Amino acid sequence: MRRKWTLGVIILIGATLLFTQIVSAYGTPPTVRVEKPNRPMTLKVGQTYRIFVFVSHTSRIDRIELYFSKDNGLSWELIEVIDTSRHGFGEGTTRYIYNEHFDWQVPDKESTECLIRADAFDIRGSRGIDISDFTFTIEREPDTTPPTVRVIWPNGGEVLETRTAYTIRWEANDPLNAWETSDSPDRIKINILYANDEEMGWGYVKRNLPNTGSFRWFIPYRPDRSYPIRGWKIKITASDNYGNGSSDTSDGTFTVVSGDVTPPTVRVRYPNTGLEVWRIGEVRNILWTATDDVGVTKVDILYRYYSGSFFSSWKYIARGISNTGSYSWRIPDDIKLYFRDADGELYALCEIKVKAYDAKNQIGMDSNDNDLIIKERGHTTPIQIRVIEPNGGELWRIGDRVKIRWIATGLWREVGIYLSRDGGRTWGIIGKRRSGNSFSWRVSGPPSSNCLIEIVVYDMNGKIADRDASNRAFGITKIRPIKTHLPHIPKMPKQRVPIKVEEFK
Repeated sequence: MRRKWTLGVIILIGATLLFTQIVSAYGTPPTVRVEKPNRPMTLKVGQTYRIFVFVSHTSRIDRIELYFSKDNGLSWELIEVIDTSRHGFGEGTTRYIYNEHFDWQVPDKESTECLIRADAFDIRGSRGIDISDFTFTIEREPDTTPPTVRVIWPNGGEVLETRTAYTIRWEANDPLNAWETSDSPDRIKINILYANDEEMGWGYVKRNLPNTGSFRWFIPYRPDRSYPIRGWKIKITASDNYGNGSSDTSDGTFTVVSGDVTPPTVRVRYPNTGLEVWRIGEVRNILWTATDDVGVTKVDILYRYYSGSFFSSWKYIARGISNTGSYSWRIPDDIKLYFRDADGELYALCEIKVKAYDAKNQIGMDSNDNDLIIKERGHTTPIQIRVIEPNGGELWRIGDRVKIRWIATGLWREVGIYLSRDGGRTWGIIGKRRSGNSFSWRVSGPPSSNCLIEIVVYDMNGKIADRDASNRAFGITKIRPIKTHLPHIPKMPKQRVPIKVEEFK
Protein backbone atom coordinates (compact mmCIF):
# COMPACT_ATOMS: atom_id res chain seq x y z
CA MET A 1 0.00 0.00 0.00
CA ARG A 2 2.79 2.39 0.93
CA ARG A 3 4.55 1.59 -2.37
CA LYS A 4 1.38 2.49 -4.41
CA TRP A 5 1.01 5.77 -2.51
CA THR A 6 4.68 6.63 -3.12
CA LEU A 7 4.26 5.88 -6.89
CA GLY A 8 1.23 8.21 -7.10
CA VAL A 9 3.16 11.05 -5.47
CA ILE A 10 6.00 10.59 -7.93
CA ILE A 11 3.58 10.71 -10.94
CA LEU A 12 1.88 13.87 -9.57
CA ILE A 13 5.22 15.60 -9.05
CA GLY A 14 6.26 14.63 -12.62
CA ALA A 15 3.04 15.97 -14.14
CA THR A 16 3.44 19.22 -12.19
CA LEU A 17 6.96 19.64 -13.47
CA LEU A 18 5.84 18.90 -17.05
CA PHE A 19 3.00 21.47 -16.82
CA THR A 20 5.42 24.03 -15.40
CA GLN A 21 7.77 23.42 -18.31
CA ILE A 22 4.92 23.81 -20.85
CA VAL A 23 3.71 27.05 -19.23
CA SER A 24 7.25 28.30 -19.11
CA ALA A 25 7.72 27.43 -22.80
CA TYR A 26 4.46 28.82 -24.13
CA GLY A 27 3.21 31.24 -21.50
CA THR A 28 -0.35 32.01 -20.39
CA PRO A 29 -2.91 33.36 -22.89
CA PRO A 30 -3.18 37.15 -23.36
CA THR A 31 -5.56 39.10 -21.14
CA VAL A 32 -8.27 40.74 -23.30
CA ARG A 33 -11.07 43.17 -22.40
CA VAL A 34 -13.66 44.70 -24.73
CA GLU A 35 -14.12 48.16 -23.21
CA LYS A 36 -16.52 49.67 -25.77
CA PRO A 37 -19.24 48.68 -26.48
CA ASN A 38 -19.65 47.00 -23.12
CA ARG A 39 -23.03 48.15 -21.81
CA PRO A 40 -26.62 48.27 -23.08
CA MET A 41 -26.76 50.95 -25.75
CA THR A 42 -28.32 51.74 -29.15
CA LEU A 43 -26.35 52.38 -32.33
CA LYS A 44 -27.79 53.71 -35.60
CA VAL A 45 -27.34 52.03 -38.95
CA GLY A 46 -24.64 53.83 -40.89
CA GLN A 47 -23.07 55.74 -38.00
CA THR A 48 -19.34 55.44 -37.20
CA TYR A 49 -18.69 53.96 -33.76
CA ARG A 50 -15.22 53.60 -32.15
CA ILE A 51 -14.55 50.13 -30.66
CA PHE A 52 -11.97 50.05 -27.79
CA VAL A 53 -10.04 46.92 -26.77
CA PHE A 54 -7.50 46.49 -23.93
CA VAL A 55 -4.87 43.70 -24.13
CA SER A 56 -2.02 42.87 -21.76
CA HIS A 57 0.48 40.00 -21.91
CA THR A 58 3.93 38.87 -20.82
CA SER A 59 5.05 38.69 -24.47
CA ARG A 60 4.38 40.60 -27.64
CA ILE A 61 0.92 40.43 -29.29
CA ASP A 62 0.92 39.44 -32.99
CA ARG A 63 -2.61 40.62 -33.90
CA ILE A 64 -6.09 41.39 -32.59
CA GLU A 65 -9.20 40.17 -34.46
CA LEU A 66 -12.57 41.91 -34.01
CA TYR A 67 -15.87 40.06 -34.61
CA PHE A 68 -19.56 41.06 -34.67
CA SER A 69 -22.65 38.98 -33.79
CA LYS A 70 -26.29 40.01 -34.25
CA ASP A 71 -27.72 36.86 -32.61
CA ASN A 72 -26.20 36.89 -29.11
CA GLY A 73 -23.10 34.96 -30.13
CA LEU A 74 -24.67 32.12 -32.18
CA SER A 75 -22.76 33.29 -35.26
CA TRP A 76 -19.87 35.71 -35.80
CA GLU A 77 -18.51 37.70 -38.73
CA LEU A 78 -15.05 39.26 -38.94
CA ILE A 79 -14.91 43.07 -38.74
CA GLU A 80 -11.17 43.80 -38.83
CA VAL A 81 -7.72 42.41 -38.08
CA ILE A 82 -5.59 44.95 -36.13
CA ASP A 83 -1.86 44.76 -36.77
CA THR A 84 0.03 45.40 -33.49
CA SER A 85 3.55 45.28 -34.96
CA ARG A 86 3.67 49.10 -34.96
CA HIS A 87 4.12 49.10 -31.16
CA GLY A 88 7.69 49.53 -29.91
CA PHE A 89 8.90 48.43 -26.50
CA GLY A 90 12.23 49.02 -24.77
CA GLU A 91 14.56 46.37 -23.42
CA GLY A 92 13.67 44.86 -20.10
CA THR A 93 9.89 45.23 -20.60
CA THR A 94 8.18 42.62 -18.45
CA ARG A 95 4.57 43.21 -19.57
CA TYR A 96 3.14 44.46 -22.83
CA ILE A 97 0.06 46.72 -22.76
CA TYR A 98 -2.11 47.44 -25.84
CA ASN A 99 -4.94 49.98 -25.99
CA GLU A 100 -6.46 49.55 -29.47
CA HIS A 101 -9.41 51.18 -31.18
CA PHE A 102 -11.18 50.73 -34.51
CA ASP A 103 -13.68 53.07 -36.22
CA TRP A 104 -16.56 50.78 -37.22
CA GLN A 105 -19.33 51.72 -39.64
CA VAL A 106 -22.45 50.17 -38.13
CA PRO A 107 -23.94 47.72 -40.68
CA ASP A 108 -27.52 47.54 -41.90
CA LYS A 109 -28.37 44.64 -39.58
CA GLU A 110 -31.11 45.63 -37.17
CA SER A 111 -31.07 43.57 -33.95
CA THR A 112 -31.40 43.85 -30.14
CA GLU A 113 -28.88 41.04 -29.48
CA CYS A 114 -25.60 42.46 -30.82
CA LEU A 115 -22.16 41.67 -29.37
CA ILE A 116 -18.50 42.49 -30.10
CA ARG A 117 -15.75 39.90 -29.60
CA ALA A 118 -11.98 40.48 -29.51
CA ASP A 119 -9.42 37.70 -30.05
CA ALA A 120 -5.76 38.49 -29.23
CA PHE A 121 -2.91 36.22 -30.44
CA ASP A 122 0.64 36.36 -29.13
CA ILE A 123 3.68 35.59 -31.26
CA ARG A 124 3.53 31.91 -30.18
CA GLY A 125 -0.11 31.51 -31.24
CA SER A 126 -1.73 31.59 -27.79
CA ARG A 127 -5.16 33.24 -27.90
CA GLY A 128 -7.10 35.29 -25.40
CA ILE A 129 -10.80 36.12 -25.93
CA ASP A 130 -13.32 38.59 -24.51
CA ILE A 131 -16.92 39.39 -25.42
CA SER A 132 -19.05 42.43 -24.57
CA ASP A 133 -20.62 41.97 -21.15
CA PHE A 134 -24.01 43.19 -22.38
CA THR A 135 -25.84 43.04 -25.71
CA PHE A 136 -26.50 46.29 -27.56
CA THR A 137 -29.05 47.34 -30.19
CA ILE A 138 -28.70 48.38 -33.86
CA GLU A 139 -31.63 50.23 -35.40
CA ARG A 140 -32.34 52.47 -38.38
CA GLU A 141 -32.91 56.19 -38.26
CA PRO A 142 -36.52 57.01 -39.14
CA ASP A 143 -36.62 57.59 -42.92
CA THR A 144 -38.64 60.65 -43.84
CA THR A 145 -36.69 61.67 -46.95
CA PRO A 146 -38.27 60.71 -50.31
CA PRO A 147 -36.17 59.43 -53.22
CA THR A 148 -35.20 61.81 -56.01
CA VAL A 149 -36.38 60.96 -59.55
CA ARG A 150 -35.94 62.49 -63.01
CA VAL A 151 -37.45 61.55 -66.40
CA ILE A 152 -34.67 61.28 -68.99
CA TRP A 153 -36.58 60.01 -72.09
CA PRO A 154 -39.04 60.83 -73.58
CA ASN A 155 -38.73 64.37 -72.32
CA GLY A 156 -40.52 66.40 -75.00
CA GLY A 157 -40.49 66.92 -78.77
CA GLU A 158 -40.29 63.22 -79.79
CA VAL A 159 -42.53 61.58 -82.43
CA LEU A 160 -43.23 57.91 -81.61
CA GLU A 161 -45.02 55.24 -83.64
CA THR A 162 -47.63 52.75 -82.47
CA ARG A 163 -46.76 49.02 -82.59
CA THR A 164 -43.15 49.98 -81.90
CA ALA A 165 -41.02 49.36 -78.79
CA TYR A 166 -39.22 52.30 -77.18
CA THR A 167 -37.05 52.48 -74.03
CA ILE A 168 -38.33 54.80 -71.30
CA ARG A 169 -35.36 55.98 -69.21
CA TRP A 170 -35.18 57.64 -65.79
CA GLU A 171 -32.82 58.31 -62.89
CA ALA A 172 -33.83 57.69 -59.23
CA ASN A 173 -31.83 57.71 -55.96
CA ASP A 174 -32.58 57.45 -52.24
CA PRO A 175 -30.39 60.08 -50.47
CA LEU A 176 -30.82 58.61 -46.96
CA ASN A 177 -29.45 55.23 -48.01
CA ALA A 178 -26.73 56.53 -50.31
CA TRP A 179 -24.01 55.30 -47.92
CA GLU A 180 -25.12 51.66 -48.16
CA THR A 181 -22.91 49.27 -50.08
CA SER A 182 -25.86 47.41 -51.61
CA ASP A 183 -27.11 48.86 -54.90
CA SER A 184 -30.14 46.57 -55.18
CA PRO A 185 -32.75 48.10 -57.52
CA ASP A 186 -35.46 46.78 -55.19
CA ARG A 187 -34.72 49.56 -52.65
CA ILE A 188 -36.86 51.91 -54.75
CA LYS A 189 -40.13 50.97 -56.46
CA ILE A 190 -41.01 52.68 -59.74
CA ASN A 191 -44.37 53.37 -61.39
CA ILE A 192 -44.60 54.63 -64.99
CA LEU A 193 -47.68 56.59 -66.08
CA TYR A 194 -48.77 58.41 -69.23
CA ALA A 195 -51.24 61.12 -70.20
CA ASN A 196 -52.25 62.77 -73.47
CA ASP A 197 -54.66 65.37 -74.84
CA GLU A 198 -57.38 62.83 -75.67
CA GLU A 199 -57.66 60.99 -72.32
CA MET A 200 -58.59 62.21 -68.86
CA GLY A 201 -56.04 61.79 -66.07
CA TRP A 202 -53.06 59.47 -65.87
CA GLY A 203 -52.96 55.86 -66.98
CA TYR A 204 -50.39 53.25 -65.98
CA VAL A 205 -47.74 51.95 -68.35
CA LYS A 206 -46.30 49.66 -65.62
CA ARG A 207 -46.50 49.39 -61.83
CA ASN A 208 -44.02 48.31 -59.13
CA LEU A 209 -40.90 48.10 -61.27
CA PRO A 210 -37.41 47.78 -59.74
CA ASN A 211 -35.20 50.84 -60.11
CA THR A 212 -33.31 49.57 -63.20
CA GLY A 213 -33.37 52.97 -64.93
CA SER A 214 -35.14 51.77 -68.09
CA PHE A 215 -38.26 49.98 -69.31
CA ARG A 216 -39.11 48.73 -72.81
CA TRP A 217 -42.53 50.13 -73.78
CA PHE A 218 -44.51 48.77 -76.73
CA ILE A 219 -46.98 51.46 -77.83
CA PRO A 220 -50.29 49.78 -78.76
CA TYR A 221 -52.38 50.75 -81.78
CA ARG A 222 -55.93 51.94 -81.01
CA PRO A 223 -58.13 51.55 -84.10
CA ASP A 224 -60.87 53.64 -82.44
CA ARG A 225 -58.58 56.68 -82.24
CA SER A 226 -57.64 59.25 -84.87
CA TYR A 227 -53.88 59.68 -85.23
CA PRO A 228 -51.66 61.57 -84.61
CA ILE A 229 -52.39 61.97 -80.89
CA ARG A 230 -50.62 64.95 -79.35
CA GLY A 231 -49.85 66.15 -75.83
CA TRP A 232 -48.29 62.94 -74.50
CA LYS A 233 -46.28 63.03 -71.28
CA ILE A 234 -44.57 60.40 -69.14
CA LYS A 235 -44.58 60.53 -65.33
CA ILE A 236 -42.21 58.47 -63.15
CA THR A 237 -43.03 57.97 -59.44
CA ALA A 238 -40.42 56.59 -57.00
CA SER A 239 -41.09 55.30 -53.47
CA ASP A 240 -38.86 53.73 -50.81
CA ASN A 241 -39.59 50.98 -48.28
CA TYR A 242 -40.87 53.54 -45.74
CA GLY A 243 -43.59 54.97 -47.97
CA ASN A 244 -41.75 58.15 -48.93
CA GLY A 245 -42.35 59.07 -52.56
CA SER A 246 -41.73 61.67 -55.26
CA SER A 247 -42.35 62.02 -59.00
CA ASP A 248 -41.17 63.75 -62.15
CA THR A 249 -42.86 64.43 -65.49
CA SER A 250 -41.54 64.95 -69.02
CA ASP A 251 -40.50 68.60 -69.44
CA GLY A 252 -42.41 68.84 -72.73
CA THR A 253 -44.97 66.83 -74.71
CA PHE A 254 -44.42 64.28 -77.46
CA THR A 255 -46.63 62.95 -80.27
CA VAL A 256 -47.74 59.41 -81.16
CA VAL A 257 -48.48 58.58 -84.80
CA SER A 258 -50.11 55.43 -86.16
CA GLY A 259 -47.03 54.16 -88.00
CA ASP A 260 -47.30 51.09 -90.22
CA VAL A 261 -50.57 49.24 -89.53
CA THR A 262 -51.02 47.58 -92.92
CA PRO A 263 -49.74 44.01 -93.36
CA PRO A 264 -48.20 42.89 -96.66
CA THR A 265 -50.35 41.67 -99.56
CA VAL A 266 -49.35 38.24 -100.91
CA ARG A 267 -50.38 36.24 -103.98
CA VAL A 268 -49.20 32.72 -104.90
CA ARG A 269 -48.76 32.75 -108.69
CA TYR A 270 -47.44 29.25 -109.33
CA PRO A 271 -48.52 26.55 -108.71
CA ASN A 272 -52.09 27.82 -108.55
CA THR A 273 -54.34 26.32 -111.26
CA GLY A 274 -54.71 22.76 -109.97
CA LEU A 275 -53.43 21.44 -113.31
CA GLU A 276 -49.78 21.29 -112.20
CA VAL A 277 -48.36 17.79 -111.71
CA TRP A 278 -44.99 17.65 -109.93
CA ARG A 279 -43.02 14.56 -109.00
CA ILE A 280 -41.02 13.67 -105.92
CA GLY A 281 -37.34 14.49 -106.42
CA GLU A 282 -37.91 17.19 -109.03
CA VAL A 283 -36.78 20.80 -108.54
CA ARG A 284 -39.67 23.15 -109.25
CA ASN A 285 -40.01 26.92 -108.99
CA ILE A 286 -42.58 28.45 -106.61
CA LEU A 287 -43.56 31.95 -107.78
CA TRP A 288 -45.31 34.66 -105.77
CA THR A 289 -45.78 38.40 -105.44
CA ALA A 290 -45.62 40.21 -102.07
CA THR A 291 -46.00 43.96 -101.60
CA ASP A 292 -46.24 46.30 -98.62
CA ASP A 293 -46.80 50.03 -98.19
CA VAL A 294 -43.47 50.24 -96.34
CA GLY A 295 -41.59 47.14 -97.42
CA VAL A 296 -41.46 43.35 -97.13
CA THR A 297 -38.56 42.27 -94.90
CA LYS A 298 -38.69 38.47 -95.23
CA VAL A 299 -40.71 35.58 -96.64
CA ASP A 300 -41.54 32.05 -95.41
CA ILE A 301 -42.73 29.26 -97.73
CA LEU A 302 -44.57 26.24 -96.32
CA TYR A 303 -46.39 23.15 -97.58
CA ARG A 304 -48.79 20.48 -96.37
CA TYR A 305 -50.37 17.51 -98.14
CA TYR A 306 -53.74 15.77 -98.04
CA SER A 307 -53.58 12.01 -97.96
CA GLY A 308 -56.86 10.25 -97.43
CA SER A 309 -58.75 11.72 -94.51
CA PHE A 310 -56.37 14.30 -93.05
CA PHE A 311 -53.99 17.15 -93.83
CA SER A 312 -50.41 16.87 -92.58
CA SER A 313 -48.97 19.61 -90.38
CA TRP A 314 -47.37 22.62 -92.10
CA LYS A 315 -43.68 22.15 -92.92
CA TYR A 316 -41.17 24.79 -94.00
CA ILE A 317 -39.81 24.85 -97.53
CA ALA A 318 -37.85 28.05 -96.84
CA ARG A 319 -37.70 30.42 -93.86
CA GLY A 320 -36.68 34.08 -93.62
CA ILE A 321 -35.68 34.43 -97.31
CA SER A 322 -35.65 37.62 -99.38
CA ASN A 323 -38.72 38.69 -101.30
CA THR A 324 -37.32 37.65 -104.70
CA GLY A 325 -40.62 36.32 -106.06
CA SER A 326 -39.29 32.84 -106.84
CA TYR A 327 -37.77 29.87 -105.03
CA SER A 328 -36.50 26.53 -106.36
CA TRP A 329 -37.92 23.64 -104.28
CA ARG A 330 -36.74 20.06 -104.46
CA ILE A 331 -39.88 18.04 -103.72
CA PRO A 332 -39.15 15.80 -100.70
CA ASP A 333 -39.89 12.10 -100.49
CA ASP A 334 -41.70 12.33 -97.12
CA ILE A 335 -45.01 13.17 -98.80
CA LYS A 336 -47.42 10.26 -98.30
CA LEU A 337 -49.09 9.27 -101.60
CA TYR A 338 -52.62 7.93 -101.06
CA PHE A 339 -54.79 8.43 -104.14
CA ARG A 340 -54.53 6.65 -107.52
CA ASP A 341 -55.30 8.23 -110.88
CA ALA A 342 -56.82 6.57 -113.92
CA ASP A 343 -53.41 5.21 -114.93
CA GLY A 344 -52.90 3.65 -111.51
CA GLU A 345 -50.21 6.15 -110.35
CA LEU A 346 -50.13 7.17 -106.70
CA TYR A 347 -50.47 10.87 -105.86
CA ALA A 348 -51.24 13.33 -103.06
CA LEU A 349 -52.82 16.78 -103.01
CA CYS A 350 -50.47 19.53 -101.83
CA GLU A 351 -51.07 23.09 -100.60
CA ILE A 352 -48.36 25.78 -100.84
CA LYS A 353 -48.45 28.81 -98.52
CA VAL A 354 -46.34 32.00 -98.74
CA LYS A 355 -46.09 34.28 -95.67
CA ALA A 356 -44.61 37.79 -95.97
CA TYR A 357 -43.51 40.01 -93.05
CA ASP A 358 -42.99 43.77 -92.80
CA ALA A 359 -40.74 45.71 -90.41
CA LYS A 360 -43.48 45.71 -87.73
CA ASN A 361 -43.67 41.91 -87.98
CA GLN A 362 -47.14 42.12 -89.50
CA ILE A 363 -47.95 39.10 -91.64
CA GLY A 364 -49.71 38.70 -94.97
CA MET A 365 -50.20 35.25 -96.48
CA ASP A 366 -51.75 33.35 -99.38
CA SER A 367 -52.07 29.75 -100.51
CA ASN A 368 -52.53 28.27 -103.98
CA ASP A 369 -56.19 28.45 -105.03
CA ASN A 370 -56.24 24.84 -106.22
CA ASP A 371 -54.29 21.90 -104.84
CA LEU A 372 -51.07 20.85 -106.52
CA ILE A 373 -50.75 17.19 -107.53
CA ILE A 374 -47.62 15.43 -106.27
CA LYS A 375 -46.81 12.04 -107.89
CA GLU A 376 -44.16 9.44 -107.29
CA ARG A 377 -40.83 9.54 -109.06
CA GLY A 378 -41.00 8.99 -112.79
CA HIS A 379 -40.21 10.76 -116.01
CA THR A 380 -38.77 14.15 -115.16
CA THR A 381 -38.79 17.43 -117.01
CA PRO A 382 -35.59 18.46 -118.83
CA ILE A 383 -33.00 20.26 -116.72
CA GLN A 384 -32.83 23.93 -117.70
CA ILE A 385 -31.26 26.97 -116.08
CA ARG A 386 -31.72 30.68 -116.62
CA VAL A 387 -29.69 33.56 -115.15
CA ILE A 388 -32.01 36.14 -113.54
CA GLU A 389 -29.50 38.60 -112.03
CA PRO A 390 -27.16 40.09 -113.15
CA ASN A 391 -28.67 39.96 -116.63
CA GLY A 392 -27.26 43.16 -118.16
CA GLY A 393 -26.83 46.82 -117.31
CA GLU A 394 -26.17 46.49 -113.54
CA LEU A 395 -23.28 48.37 -111.95
CA TRP A 396 -21.77 46.69 -108.87
CA ARG A 397 -19.27 48.30 -106.49
CA ILE A 398 -16.19 46.45 -105.27
CA GLY A 399 -16.67 45.43 -101.63
CA ASP A 400 -20.47 45.41 -101.71
CA ARG A 401 -22.39 42.15 -101.14
CA VAL A 402 -24.77 41.29 -103.98
CA LYS A 403 -27.14 38.46 -104.89
CA ILE A 404 -26.61 36.32 -108.00
CA ARG A 405 -29.97 34.67 -108.82
CA TRP A 406 -31.13 31.98 -111.21
CA ILE A 407 -34.06 29.65 -111.95
CA ALA A 408 -33.44 25.93 -112.59
CA THR A 409 -36.03 23.30 -113.50
CA GLY A 410 -35.92 19.53 -113.68
CA LEU A 411 -34.12 17.07 -111.41
CA TRP A 412 -30.75 18.79 -110.90
CA ARG A 413 -28.08 18.42 -108.26
CA GLU A 414 -26.11 21.68 -107.96
CA VAL A 415 -24.62 24.57 -109.93
CA GLY A 416 -21.25 26.22 -110.55
CA ILE A 417 -21.01 30.02 -110.93
CA TYR A 418 -18.44 31.65 -113.25
CA LEU A 419 -17.45 35.29 -113.87
CA SER A 420 -15.93 36.88 -116.99
CA ARG A 421 -14.51 40.42 -117.00
CA ASP A 422 -13.73 40.48 -120.73
CA GLY A 423 -17.05 39.78 -122.39
CA GLY A 424 -16.77 35.98 -122.26
CA ARG A 425 -13.27 35.36 -123.56
CA THR A 426 -11.98 34.05 -120.21
CA TRP A 427 -13.80 32.79 -117.13
CA GLY A 428 -13.07 32.26 -113.42
CA ILE A 429 -15.13 30.32 -110.87
CA ILE A 430 -16.62 32.27 -107.92
CA GLY A 431 -18.98 29.60 -106.53
CA LYS A 432 -19.25 25.82 -106.84
CA ARG A 433 -21.52 23.10 -105.54
CA ARG A 434 -24.32 25.57 -104.83
CA SER A 435 -28.03 24.71 -104.45
CA GLY A 436 -31.15 26.83 -104.07
CA ASN A 437 -31.68 29.70 -106.45
CA SER A 438 -29.30 32.44 -105.25
CA PHE A 439 -25.69 33.04 -104.20
CA SER A 440 -24.44 35.91 -102.00
CA TRP A 441 -21.16 37.28 -103.41
CA ARG A 442 -18.90 40.06 -102.13
CA VAL A 443 -17.84 41.91 -105.29
CA SER A 444 -14.10 41.73 -105.94
CA GLY A 445 -11.79 43.59 -108.34
CA PRO A 446 -10.43 44.43 -110.78
CA PRO A 447 -13.09 46.76 -112.20
CA SER A 448 -14.53 46.20 -115.67
CA SER A 449 -17.46 47.39 -117.78
CA ASN A 450 -17.73 44.13 -119.75
CA CYS A 451 -18.63 41.50 -117.11
CA LEU A 452 -20.79 38.41 -117.52
CA ILE A 453 -22.04 35.70 -115.15
CA GLU A 454 -22.45 32.11 -116.36
CA ILE A 455 -24.13 29.35 -114.35
CA VAL A 456 -23.54 25.68 -115.11
CA VAL A 457 -26.09 23.15 -113.77
CA TYR A 458 -25.31 19.48 -113.05
CA ASP A 459 -27.68 16.50 -113.05
CA MET A 460 -27.95 13.96 -110.24
CA ASN A 461 -24.95 12.06 -111.65
CA GLY A 462 -22.71 15.13 -111.59
CA LYS A 463 -22.81 15.65 -115.38
CA ILE A 464 -23.26 19.05 -117.00
CA ALA A 465 -26.92 19.33 -117.98
CA ASP A 466 -27.30 22.98 -119.05
CA ARG A 467 -25.69 26.41 -118.79
CA ASP A 468 -26.77 30.03 -119.22
CA ALA A 469 -25.05 33.43 -119.11
CA SER A 470 -26.13 37.04 -118.59
CA ASN A 471 -27.96 38.39 -121.64
CA ARG A 472 -25.90 41.59 -121.62
CA ALA A 473 -22.74 42.82 -119.90
CA PHE A 474 -22.77 44.51 -116.48
CA GLY A 475 -20.13 46.65 -114.75
CA ILE A 476 -17.87 46.37 -111.67
CA THR A 477 -16.47 49.67 -110.37
CA LYS A 478 -14.35 51.03 -107.51
CA ILE A 479 -16.48 54.11 -106.99
CA ARG A 480 -20.04 54.31 -105.73
CA PRO A 481 -22.36 54.19 -108.77
CA ILE A 482 -24.37 57.31 -109.57
CA LYS A 483 -26.59 55.65 -112.16
CA THR A 484 -28.22 52.27 -111.60
CA HIS A 485 -27.66 51.01 -115.18
CA LEU A 486 -25.02 51.29 -117.86
CA PRO A 487 -25.92 52.35 -121.40
CA HIS A 488 -27.23 49.57 -123.61
CA ILE A 489 -24.53 47.08 -124.58
CA PRO A 490 -25.39 44.57 -127.32
CA LYS A 491 -25.59 40.93 -126.32
CA MET A 492 -22.36 39.05 -126.97
CA PRO A 493 -22.41 36.33 -129.61
CA LYS A 494 -22.81 32.76 -128.41
CA GLN A 495 -19.37 31.75 -129.78
CA ARG A 496 -16.84 31.99 -127.00
CA VAL A 497 -13.84 30.12 -125.78
CA PRO A 498 -15.16 26.92 -124.15
CA ILE A 499 -14.31 26.39 -120.52
CA LYS A 500 -13.24 23.13 -119.00
CA VAL A 501 -15.47 22.14 -116.09
CA GLU A 502 -14.40 19.22 -113.94
CA GLU A 503 -17.27 16.79 -113.71
CA PHE A 504 -18.11 15.24 -110.39
CA LYS A 505 -16.61 11.85 -109.77
